[in-house]
Amino acid sequence: MSHPDQTLVGNAVKPWPSAVLACATERLAQEAAARLVFETAARDPDPEGCIVLPTGRTAASLFSGLLRTAGDYAEDPFDGHPVVLDTETFGVPYQHMACRAWAAYRALFEPLRRQGKHVARNESQLLGSPLRDKTASDRLQVLLRLHRPVIHALAISPAGEVLGYEADVYADLEPLVSDLLPLLTVSLSAKNYIDKEQPFPIIRSLGMSVPLSAKMLLLLVFDVSKAGAVRQLMASDEDPKFPASLLKRNPNGVLLATREVLDTAGIPPTFDITRPADVLPVLEWLAG
Repeated sequence: MSHPDQTLVGNAVKPWPSAVLACATERLAQEAAARLVFETAARDPDPEGCIVLPTGRTAASLFSGLLRTAGDYAEDPFDGHPVVLDTETFGVPYQHMACRAWAAYRALFEPLRRQGKHVARNESQLLGSPLRDKTASDRLQVLLRLHRPVIHALAISPAGEVLGYEADVYADLEPLVSDLLPLLTVSLSAKNYIDKEQPFPIIRSLGMSVPLSAKMLLLLVFDVSKAGAVRQLMASDEDPKFPASLLKRNPNGVLLATREVLDTAGIPPTFDITRPADVLPVLEWLAG
């Protein structure tokens, strides 16, 4: 098996990411990612450990896979784990067109309900709760501080932005990892890339400490325009100007991408996924 990079864990060198999964099509990648999310949830013993889902374009793609795959799982395909989102538009009500929790409700949770599924711990609104809502804020912080996320599925932008952290903005690593629930002001171009309907250039984001503590950090790259960012991530040392580089602090990273992305980035896969169920032996391999 080929591993494109390595990270130091204690005194041992461990490859980063732990696995690179190649899928021939985006549809296959969606369904493989969905099985990784559901299977990881089902296998984790901590009922308070969160399932952290992305927002934006990658979320829409992942949600499609989750919906097509959910029928193979129990009534709650997330197995009772709290489900949270990793970013939220600041200062908009729940049913605003730029509200990410509302988008997730319409694109994922409501369609799951129509399938007869019941997500017992849909906590997607917590990140968007008013700052004065101490109960919601405390609940989210307890989930994130006391229980490692079971899995954090996330995306990067073509420039290397991750969560709400823009590229070429930060000069120091510490602000990226010290705040659990930061409010981040982004540039106009970043705001428009994220959502042109967003009224303010402010995002409430999970801090980088959340994906870095996840039991599995699942990096999803379906768009070939991000191949350069993936190549840079693999090749770079930690660099605050390239926030995605910090993801390598989590030794349990898994990159799931289309074959086109990996070929363009020049990254060899460790596993070729030809059908969604191929992720099951990958999970066994990772656990071993």
